[in-house]
Amino acid sequence: MFRLSREVRFAIDPLSDDQLVSAPDGNGFAGIPPVRSLASRFFALTVTLLGDLDPRSSYLRNIKEIDDAVRTLGIPLLARRLRDGDHRAGFDVMLDLHRALRDAWPGATLASLKLDLSPFTSIAVHSHEVPMLRLS
Repeated sequence: MFRLSREVRFAIDPLSDDQLVSAPDGNGFAGIPPVRSLASRFFALTVTLLGDLDPRSSYLRNIKEIDDAVRTLGIPLLARRLRDGDHRAGFDVMLDLHRALRDAWPGATLASLKLDLSPFTSIAVHSHEVPMLRLS
């Protein structure tokens, strides 16, 4: 059994419906979608998967598959919650993110998700502890 963790950085502008998930621009190291205004909120979502290595590639998963699932399933969900004015979105949305992403990578098991709200604050959900959340 192997473990793979991938951090996906992104910004969400709660004032905009356009979250640019399919056609990235700007500096990918700083996050996609990028920070576009002072209203944008920057996040980092760490996805941890468990599973066996693919015998052909010797990889658990291609990290681009993780990025794609987070950008197509996770970011729009979080953006909707923030845009709807749900100020408690960080707590409840973690369970929604877990539900949306848990089957996104066939052959691998979603072990945990950790959403960094700032350099000092994060919310995590571990699959074996659902519905408990960890606030750090």
